[in-house]
Amino acid sequence: METDLLFNPLTVTNRLGQEITLGVKLISMGKRGYLFMHAPKRAASSLIAKNAEHLAHQLVSRFRLDHRNLDIVELRDQQEDTEMLRWRFEWVGASARSAKSELMTSRSQRQFLASVLLEGEEQALAELETDIVN
Repeated sequence: METDLLFNPLTVTNRLGQEITLGVKLISMGKRGYLFMHAPKRAASSLIAKNAEHLAHQLVSRFRLDHRNLDIVELRDQQEDTEMLRWRFEWVGASARSAKSELMTSRSQRQFLASVLLEGEEQALAELETDIVN
């Protein structure tokens, strides 16, 4: 599967204030939201990891999301396969802290998240956009 084709390009800033482009897809399923992120193939695989807290804060603020009802999932392309990492944060107000990623190794978890990504009700990012939040 060509992972880049599943996502909408979105310009955000990294922790140093430099603009970067990520692939982002926001899916709603009932009261739960799933925010999928994907770094471009030309970017370092650690791009999201090095900026996870800053990116989570920007995206939650920018799209006015409730972090208590949100799962943030990174898709990371590898040689043979695409890894799925679920990101967890401790939230202080609207600020994400103590980022931790968990590699999704369970077949059932991966199948569920893949079905959400491919079949879930996508929220149009343009409808939610506000000014860029740093």
